[in-house]
Amino acid sequence: MRHTKQKSLIKEIFRIQEHPISISKLHCLAAEKIPGIAYSTVFRQVQTMLEAGDIAAVEIEFRPTRYESSEHHSRRHFFCRRCEEAYRLDDASLSATN
Repeated sequence: MRHTKQKSLIKEIFRIQEHPISISKLHCLAAEKIPGIAYSTVFRQVQTMLEAGDIAAVEIEFRPTRYESSEHHSRRHFFCRRCEEAYRLDDASLSATN
């Protein structure tokens, strides 16, 4: 697999994200740094990274799939209907509420 400027940027975006993000949001963030980056390029990179295990899919019923870095992946997420963001719930935050 080739190492490209687009791939490096997409990896960096996933690394710094606090929340799982959709491909559309990822494309917008990438376009801020590389104007003119094609949606199809972002889509292909997401598929490649997903197959390689670098990122994980976060499925939210009736919403576009979101993705996050595998190193940040949590099995539990909270989806806010107001802001349309998915938030990770780690075991520590769940234990603190008990």
